[in-house]
Amino acid sequence: MQWGKEATFGELLLRHRQATGLTQEELAEASGMSVRAIGDIERGRARGPQRRSVDALADALRLADRARAEFLAAARRGRRRAPAGPPKPDPSGELIGRDTELAELRAFAELVARGTEEVPVAAISGLPGVGKTSLLTTAAHALADLFPDGRFFLDLRGMDEPLTPARALDRLLRLLGVPETEIRGSLAERAWLYRSLLDGKRVLLALDNVPAADAVRTLLPGTARCLVLVAGRRALTELTGGHHRVLNVLRTADAVALLARIAGARRVDSEPGAAAEVARLCGNLPLALRLAGHRLAVSPQWTLKGLATMLADERRLSLLSAGHLQVRTAFALSYRQLGERTRLVFRHLSVVPGADFTPALAAVAAGIEPDDAGRALTALAEASLVRRDGDRYELHGLLRAFAVERFREEESPSARRAAADRTNAWLVHTATRAGLLFDVWQRAEPCGEPASVPLRTCAEAEAWLDAEAGNWIPAIRYAAHARWHHDVIAVARALHWFSYVRVRPHPWPELFGLGGAGPPAPGAPPPRAASP
Repeated sequence: MQWGKEATFGELLLRHRQATGLTQEELAEASGMSVRAIGDIERGRARGPQRRSVDALADALRLADRARAEFLAAARRGRRRAPAGPPKPDPSGELIGRDTELAELRAFAELVARGTEEVPVAAISGLPGVGKTSLLTTAAHALADLFPDGRFFLDLRGMDEPLTPARALDRLLRLLGVPETEIRGSLAERAWLYRSLLDGKRVLLALDNVPAADAVRTLLPGTARCLVLVAGRRALTELTGGHHRVLNVLRTADAVALLARIAGARRVDSEPGAAAEVARLCGNLPLALRLAGHRLAVSPQWTLKGLATMLADERRLSLLSAGHLQVRTAFALSYRQLGERTRLVFRHLSVVPGADFTPALAAVAAGIEPDDAGRALTALAEASLVRRDGDRYELHGLLRAFAVERFREEESPSARRAAADRTNAWLVHTATRAGLLFDVWQRAEPCGEPASVPLRTCAEAEAWLDAEAGNWIPAIRYAAHARWHHDVIAVARALHWFSYVRVRPHPWPELFGLGGAGPPAPGAPPPRAASP
């Protein structure tokens, strides 16, 4: 079938779908999009979705070569570009839980407005869905009084089709009143013109979805009294000086307040315990909380307890969606930009029992060398997919669920089982070695001694057991369920003397009971992994 070059994206989607014999529901299932989103596109209500959605549809329709190129071109023609205009405040009203961050930005902006800050750049970073854009736009709106000569907003689209510094600079020049016919010359010449127009002025420039520091440098005004607010998933530490803030998830009270704003205060107040559980299962992540609140708002018959039960399922990411807006999609954007080795490590983090871990444990999970795992974790931290705290890393609960999905999609069930066995066995053997160092009568060497964590003294063993309690305790439960009876008995005996050192908070009766218990009953469920 020959389709016109100027067909809209919705028309092309409808024709391709009908040609393949797929219903909207079948295409939604194959592409990961919602039926409503596909319907909106075909009816022309959404003229050009994001590139990630277009790629997913093209893959589901099995488009290739010219047909795929025409499909992508139609989406580009219809795609609505983010306006380069004044920032707007958070559409849901006053920002919740970010008073400290807003106060910090106000204090920094006052220094910039007075001309006393050498690097007038404030950078906001954090994991996908943590609310960087909301803070950026709210702050830009709140700081307008300090920058009376203008405010400009640009979405650099760092996670989709990034604006080049040249294109971004041309947009700013047009906003500053330069006719398009006069925007010419080299990039350096246009940058000089841009800075000369801002000389002596007090202007605020807000840049969202910044992919890297290089995308910002050309756009810096070059005058001390202009503030540049930037937001992106990377920390942009290359921009020395200035103000940097890594956003964390909300506190539980603020997370519940966000739910109440969207779903209704009376409804949330009537089930306070369930509301806190919903917030916990959303990992206190603002995007997830908004989507959960939306689910409640459009489903008045649902209770918060019922929603919490649904979110406890391992398929929770499918529930946290509304049209084009999905937690899974936000994570996938960052994941696709990672290198192959880094993606491998991220997937294998899903088999780590606890919430935090070291590069050594990540290396065991992925089956690679510790140095390679360390480099991958650094890349994941830079992409805000893990959080670094000293020499340990933490994986957010929803990102763990996403890692599980990626593992199932990209690798075999046997590979996941092998990784889980390898990781838990390593933890059990290391805990056994650590425990034996406290045995005042006999210090035998356990089989399978891991070379990557050399434990020689009681102090080293105690430090490891304390730091890794969130991992080796569930690993013992895993071993018991897997019927590794010899290993479970060995670790229970080895930890006997350590239990006198750490009476609390470890569940010693349970752990020692596993060492003396027989095989689990047929069909017994495995021990639960750590939740968010």
